[in-house]
Amino acid sequence: MTFKDISARVTPTIQLPIPTGEGPVKKYTISSPSAAMGEWLVSVHAITQRANQLDQQGATPATLTEEQTAELEVPDLPDGVPPTSAGITRALLGPAYDEMLVDGVPHEYMALAKGVVTAWVVGSREDAEEFWATGGSKKAPKAPADRKPKKKSSPQT
Repeated sequence: MTFKDISARVTPTIQLPIPTGEGPVKKYTISSPSAAMGEWLVSVHAITQRANQLDQQGATPATLTEEQTAELEVPDLPDGVPPTSAGITRALLGPAYDEMLVDGVPHEYMALAKGVVTAWVVGSREDAEEFWATGGSKKAPKAPADRKPKKKSSPQT
């Protein structure tokens, strides 16, 4: 079997329609983060999941073993990425970050875009689309037509 060019099937960009500060909705093209940034993000996601698991098991910083503490150590950011929220956001959104700043995009939309990229990198394009469609919620809210009417309970005598 010969491997064929995958570029026709894999799209390393997403486009997000985001309201600008005072203007209309604008489509921002966001490229996939660098491989190093993607690997860092996947690692941080795994560490977060492990921390949540330990928390649910009742672990506290005082009760963690050396091995557990080592599992929770966050790796250094890739070279050139400042260890700030803005540095990480810029690394995830690329040139779209600066465009959004110039366009006056509200923080909530930029944070949502960062979440979409995170869902894309640690999950899949479908996860990112669902994250966007739900405004960052884990599950899409049911539309009123999808809801079943509440059953009326008969009064007990």
